[in-house]
Amino acid sequence: MCGIFGQISLKNNLKFKKRKFLKCLSYIAHRGPNDQGYKNYPKAIFGHTRLSILDLSKRGSQPMVSGDGNYTISYNGEIYNFEELKINLIKKKYKFKGKSDTEVLLYGLIEEGPSFIQKCNGMFAFSFHDKRKNTTLIFRDRIGIKPLYYSIYKNKLTFASNIKPIHEYNGIKKIINLQSVSSYFSFRQPINNETFFKNILSLEPGHYIQIKNSKVKIKKYWHLEKIFSKSHKDKGEKYYKDKLKKLLQSSIKYRLISDVSVASLLSGGLDSTIISSTINELMGKNFLAY
Repeated sequence: MCGIFGQISLKNNLKFKKRKFLKCLSYIAHRGPNDQGYKNYPKAIFGHTRLSILDLSKRGSQPMVSGDGNYTISYNGEIYNFEELKINLIKKKYKFKGKSDTEVLLYGLIEEGPSFIQKCNGMFAFSFHDKRKNTTLIFRDRIGIKPLYYSIYKNKLTFASNIKPIHEYNGIKKIINLQSVSSYFSFRQPINNETFFKNILSLEPGHYIQIKNSKVKIKKYWHLEKIFSKSHKDKGEKYYKDKLKKLLQSSIKYRLISDVSVASLLSGGLDSTIISSTINELMGKNFLAY
Protein backbone atom coordinates (compact mmCIF):
# COMPACT_ATOMS: atom_id res chain seq x y z
CA MET A 1 0.00 0.00 0.00
CA CYS A 2 1.27 3.47 -0.97
CA GLY A 3 -0.45 6.80 -1.52
CA ILE A 4 -0.62 8.99 -4.61
CA PHE A 5 -1.74 12.60 -4.92
CA GLY A 6 -1.49 15.10 -7.74
CA GLN A 7 -2.98 17.87 -9.82
CA ILE A 8 -3.02 18.67 -13.55
CA SER A 9 -4.01 22.05 -14.97
CA LEU A 10 -6.43 22.02 -17.88
CA LYS A 11 -5.69 25.61 -18.80
CA ASN A 12 -3.00 27.86 -17.33
CA ASN A 13 0.21 27.00 -15.49
CA LEU A 14 -0.24 25.90 -11.88
CA LYS A 15 0.56 28.11 -8.94
CA PHE A 16 2.40 25.47 -6.95
CA LYS A 17 1.75 25.85 -3.23
CA LYS A 18 4.55 23.69 -1.84
CA ARG A 19 3.75 23.99 1.87
CA LYS A 20 0.05 23.31 1.32
CA PHE A 21 0.78 20.45 -1.09
CA LEU A 22 3.10 18.72 1.40
CA LYS A 23 0.54 19.20 4.16
CA CYS A 24 -2.12 17.53 2.01
CA LEU A 25 0.35 14.80 1.07
CA SER A 26 0.80 14.11 4.79
CA TYR A 27 -2.91 13.18 4.97
CA ILE A 28 -2.06 9.95 3.14
CA ALA A 29 1.21 9.29 5.02
CA HIS A 30 -0.46 6.35 6.78
CA ARG A 31 -0.60 4.63 3.39
CA GLY A 32 3.15 5.05 2.91
CA PRO A 33 5.12 5.79 6.10
CA ASN A 34 8.59 4.92 4.75
CA ASP A 35 9.20 7.80 2.35
CA GLN A 36 7.55 10.62 0.47
CA GLY A 37 8.34 12.83 -2.49
CA TYR A 38 6.94 15.07 -5.21
CA LYS A 39 7.72 16.22 -8.74
CA ASN A 40 6.29 19.37 -10.24
CA TYR A 41 5.99 20.75 -13.76
CA PRO A 42 4.45 24.00 -15.05
CA LYS A 43 1.06 22.32 -15.51
CA ALA A 44 1.29 19.28 -13.26
CA ILE A 45 2.37 18.16 -9.79
CA PHE A 46 2.70 14.56 -8.57
CA GLY A 47 3.15 13.39 -4.98
CA HIS A 48 3.77 10.00 -3.41
CA THR A 49 3.98 8.35 0.02
CA ARG A 50 5.80 5.04 0.01
CA LEU A 51 5.36 1.74 1.79
CA SER A 52 8.57 -0.07 0.87
CA ILE A 53 8.03 -3.70 -0.17
CA LEU A 54 10.21 -4.19 -3.26
CA ASP A 55 13.68 -2.64 -3.54
CA LEU A 56 13.90 -0.90 -0.17
CA SER A 57 16.64 1.45 -1.42
CA LYS A 58 16.24 4.97 -2.73
CA ARG A 59 16.23 3.51 -6.24
CA GLY A 60 12.62 2.57 -5.57
CA SER A 61 11.56 6.04 -4.40
CA GLN A 62 8.73 7.91 -6.08
CA PRO A 63 7.62 9.83 -8.01
CA MET A 64 10.03 7.98 -10.31
CA VAL A 65 11.45 9.80 -13.33
CA SER A 66 12.89 8.10 -16.41
CA GLY A 67 16.58 8.42 -17.22
CA ASP A 68 15.94 11.00 -19.93
CA GLY A 69 13.73 13.06 -17.61
CA ASN A 70 10.73 12.96 -19.95
CA TYR A 71 8.45 10.58 -18.04
CA THR A 72 7.21 10.44 -14.45
CA ILE A 73 5.19 7.84 -12.57
CA SER A 74 3.52 7.92 -9.15
CA TYR A 75 2.26 4.44 -8.40
CA ASN A 76 0.37 2.54 -5.71
CA GLY A 77 0.13 -1.21 -6.09
CA GLU A 78 1.93 -4.35 -7.18
CA ILE A 79 2.63 -5.79 -10.63
CA TYR A 80 3.11 -9.45 -9.73
CA ASN A 81 4.62 -10.56 -13.03
CA PHE A 82 7.08 -7.66 -13.22
CA GLU A 83 10.13 -9.95 -13.44
CA GLU A 84 8.82 -11.58 -16.63
CA LEU A 85 7.93 -8.20 -18.12
CA LYS A 86 11.35 -6.85 -17.19
CA ILE A 87 13.11 -9.53 -19.24
CA ASN A 88 11.35 -8.38 -22.40
CA LEU A 89 12.14 -4.73 -21.70
CA ILE A 90 15.83 -5.53 -21.17
CA LYS A 91 15.82 -7.19 -24.59
CA LYS A 92 14.60 -3.87 -25.95
CA LYS A 93 17.67 -2.13 -24.46
CA TYR A 94 16.04 -0.59 -21.39
CA LYS A 95 18.50 -0.23 -18.50
CA PHE A 96 17.23 -0.59 -14.96
CA LYS A 97 18.75 1.15 -11.95
CA GLY A 98 16.78 -0.73 -9.30
CA LYS A 99 14.74 -3.87 -8.66
CA SER A 100 11.24 -2.46 -8.21
CA ASP A 101 8.08 -3.19 -10.16
CA THR A 102 7.61 0.58 -10.40
CA GLU A 103 10.52 0.92 -12.79
CA VAL A 104 9.19 -1.95 -14.92
CA LEU A 105 5.79 -0.27 -15.14
CA LEU A 106 7.42 3.06 -16.02
CA TYR A 107 9.46 1.70 -18.92
CA GLY A 108 6.66 -0.59 -20.09
CA LEU A 109 4.37 2.42 -20.47
CA ILE A 110 7.10 4.35 -22.28
CA GLU A 111 7.58 1.46 -24.69
CA GLU A 112 3.97 0.47 -25.36
CA GLY A 113 1.70 3.15 -23.95
CA PRO A 114 -1.64 2.27 -22.27
CA SER A 115 -1.75 -1.14 -23.98
CA PHE A 116 1.09 -2.32 -21.70
CA ILE A 117 -1.45 -2.64 -18.88
CA GLN A 118 -3.03 -5.60 -20.66
CA LYS A 119 0.19 -7.53 -19.89
CA CYS A 120 0.23 -6.58 -16.20
CA ASN A 121 -0.99 -9.03 -13.58
CA GLY A 122 -1.63 -6.94 -10.50
CA MET A 123 -3.52 -4.29 -8.57
CA PHE A 124 -2.74 -0.63 -9.04
CA ALA A 125 -3.64 3.03 -9.12
CA PHE A 126 -1.12 5.35 -10.73
CA SER A 127 -0.43 8.47 -12.75
CA PHE A 128 1.96 8.48 -15.70
CA HIS A 129 3.12 11.78 -17.19
CA ASP A 130 4.74 12.40 -20.57
CA LYS A 131 6.47 15.78 -20.34
CA ARG A 132 7.19 16.06 -24.06
CA LYS A 133 3.57 15.56 -25.10
CA ASN A 134 2.14 17.17 -21.94
CA THR A 135 -0.05 14.09 -21.55
CA THR A 136 -1.08 12.36 -18.32
CA LEU A 137 -2.67 8.95 -17.84
CA ILE A 138 -4.35 8.00 -14.55
CA PHE A 139 -5.16 4.29 -14.18
CA ARG A 140 -7.13 2.12 -11.79
CA ASP A 141 -6.88 -1.67 -11.74
CA ARG A 142 -9.37 -4.02 -13.33
CA ILE A 143 -11.67 -4.64 -10.36
CA GLY A 144 -10.88 -1.59 -8.23
CA ILE A 145 -8.72 -3.09 -5.48
CA LYS A 146 -6.77 0.17 -5.18
CA PRO A 147 -8.71 3.39 -4.50
CA LEU A 148 -8.54 6.38 -6.83
CA TYR A 149 -10.57 9.58 -6.37
CA TYR A 150 -10.60 12.71 -8.50
CA SER A 151 -12.26 16.07 -8.96
CA ILE A 152 -12.39 18.55 -11.82
CA TYR A 153 -12.61 21.99 -10.27
CA LYS A 154 -11.64 25.42 -11.59
CA ASN A 155 -9.90 24.01 -14.68
CA LYS A 156 -7.80 21.59 -12.63
CA LEU A 157 -8.04 17.83 -12.22
CA THR A 158 -6.93 16.71 -8.78
CA PHE A 159 -6.58 13.04 -7.84
CA ALA A 160 -5.57 11.05 -4.76
CA SER A 161 -5.79 7.72 -2.97
CA ASN A 162 -7.98 9.39 -0.34
CA ILE A 163 -10.61 12.10 -0.60
CA LYS A 164 -9.26 14.46 2.09
CA PRO A 165 -6.24 15.83 0.15
CA ILE A 166 -8.51 16.72 -2.79
CA HIS A 167 -10.87 18.70 -0.57
CA GLU A 168 -8.12 20.48 1.31
CA TYR A 169 -5.84 21.38 -1.61
CA ASN A 170 -8.66 22.73 -3.77
CA GLY A 171 -10.65 24.32 -0.97
CA ILE A 172 -13.75 22.49 -2.15
CA LYS A 173 -16.68 22.85 0.21
CA LYS A 174 -17.67 19.51 1.74
CA ILE A 175 -21.24 18.78 0.67
CA ILE A 176 -22.75 15.39 1.46
CA ASN A 177 -24.01 13.47 -1.57
CA LEU A 178 -27.37 12.27 -0.28
CA GLN A 179 -27.92 10.02 -3.29
CA SER A 180 -24.75 8.09 -2.40
CA VAL A 181 -25.81 7.83 1.23
CA SER A 182 -29.11 6.34 0.07
CA SER A 183 -27.23 3.91 -2.21
CA TYR A 184 -25.05 2.86 0.71
CA PHE A 185 -28.04 1.86 2.83
CA SER A 186 -29.48 -0.10 -0.10
CA PHE A 187 -26.36 -1.66 -1.63
CA ARG A 188 -23.61 -1.06 0.98
CA GLN A 189 -21.73 1.21 -1.42
CA PRO A 190 -22.27 4.26 -3.64
CA ILE A 191 -23.37 3.44 -7.19
CA ASN A 192 -21.04 3.79 -10.21
CA ASN A 193 -18.42 6.52 -9.73
CA GLU A 194 -20.23 8.49 -7.03
CA THR A 195 -18.77 9.14 -3.56
CA PHE A 196 -20.27 10.43 -0.32
CA PHE A 197 -19.24 13.98 -1.32
CA LYS A 198 -20.48 16.09 -4.19
CA ASN A 199 -17.81 17.15 -6.71
CA ILE A 200 -15.61 14.17 -5.77
CA LEU A 201 -15.73 11.12 -8.04
CA SER A 202 -14.21 7.65 -7.92
CA LEU A 203 -12.50 6.38 -11.06
CA GLU A 204 -14.36 3.21 -11.98
CA PRO A 205 -12.45 -0.10 -12.03
CA GLY A 206 -11.00 -1.06 -15.40
CA HIS A 207 -10.87 2.58 -16.54
CA TYR A 208 -8.24 5.26 -17.03
CA ILE A 209 -8.25 9.01 -17.45
CA GLN A 210 -6.38 10.56 -20.35
CA ILE A 211 -5.52 14.25 -20.11
CA LYS A 212 -4.20 15.55 -23.41
CA ASN A 213 -4.30 19.02 -24.97
CA SER A 214 -6.34 20.23 -21.95
CA LYS A 215 -9.05 17.67 -22.73
CA VAL A 216 -10.14 14.95 -20.30
CA LYS A 217 -11.27 11.57 -21.59
CA ILE A 218 -12.25 8.55 -19.52
CA LYS A 219 -11.63 5.26 -21.28
CA LYS A 220 -12.46 1.65 -20.42
CA TYR A 221 -9.58 -0.77 -20.96
CA TRP A 222 -10.94 -3.99 -19.42
CA HIS A 223 -14.30 -5.65 -20.15
CA LEU A 224 -15.46 -8.40 -17.79
CA GLU A 225 -18.20 -9.47 -20.19
CA LYS A 226 -15.57 -10.34 -22.83
CA ILE A 227 -13.87 -12.70 -20.40
CA PHE A 228 -17.10 -14.62 -19.77
CA SER A 229 -18.03 -14.66 -23.45
CA LYS A 230 -14.96 -16.81 -24.14
CA SER A 231 -16.14 -19.48 -21.68
CA HIS A 232 -19.24 -20.70 -23.51
CA LYS A 233 -18.14 -24.37 -23.62
CA ASP A 234 -18.20 -26.60 -20.51
CA LYS A 235 -14.82 -28.40 -20.20
CA GLY A 236 -15.78 -30.72 -17.37
CA GLU A 237 -15.32 -30.80 -13.60
CA LYS A 238 -11.74 -32.18 -13.62
CA TYR A 239 -10.51 -29.39 -15.90
CA TYR A 240 -11.92 -26.66 -13.66
CA LYS A 241 -10.60 -28.27 -10.45
CA ASP A 242 -7.09 -28.54 -11.92
CA LYS A 243 -7.29 -25.04 -13.37
CA LEU A 244 -8.45 -23.57 -10.06
CA LYS A 245 -5.58 -25.23 -8.19
CA LYS A 246 -3.00 -23.92 -10.67
CA LEU A 247 -4.44 -20.40 -10.52
CA LEU A 248 -4.52 -20.47 -6.72
CA GLN A 249 -0.90 -21.62 -6.50
CA SER A 250 0.24 -19.08 -9.08
CA SER A 251 -1.66 -16.25 -7.39
CA ILE A 252 -0.23 -17.00 -3.94
CA LYS A 253 3.29 -17.55 -5.26
CA TYR A 254 3.28 -14.13 -6.89
CA ARG A 255 2.15 -12.51 -3.65
CA LEU A 256 5.02 -14.03 -1.71
CA ILE A 257 7.53 -11.97 -3.74
CA SER A 258 8.79 -9.35 -1.28
CA ASP A 259 11.94 -7.77 0.15
CA VAL A 260 10.35 -7.67 3.61
CA SER A 261 8.82 -10.33 5.86
CA VAL A 262 5.54 -11.87 4.73
CA ALA A 263 2.61 -12.88 6.95
CA SER A 264 -0.99 -13.80 6.32
CA LEU A 265 -3.80 -12.24 8.34
CA LEU A 266 -6.78 -14.51 7.84
CA SER A 267 -10.20 -15.12 9.34
CA GLY A 268 -9.91 -18.89 9.78
CA GLY A 269 -12.71 -19.87 7.40
CA LEU A 270 -12.61 -22.30 4.50
CA ASP A 271 -10.92 -19.91 2.07
CA SER A 272 -8.34 -18.90 4.68
CA THR A 273 -7.50 -22.53 5.39
CA ILE A 274 -7.01 -23.21 1.67
CA ILE A 275 -4.70 -20.19 1.33
CA SER A 276 -2.62 -21.14 4.40
CA SER A 277 -2.23 -24.76 3.31
CA THR A 278 -1.20 -23.65 -0.18
CA ILE A 279 1.42 -21.30 1.28
CA ASN A 280 2.84 -24.13 3.39
CA GLU A 281 2.93 -26.35 0.30
CA LEU A 282 4.72 -23.73 -1.79
CA MET A 283 7.24 -22.75 0.89
CA GLY A 284 7.97 -26.29 2.00
CA LYS A 285 7.84 -25.35 5.67
CA ASN A 286 5.46 -24.17 8.32
CA PHE A 287 4.07 -20.69 7.83
CA LEU A 288 2.41 -18.71 10.58
CA ALA A 289 -1.01 -17.32 9.71
CA TYR A 290 -2.75 -14.94 12.12
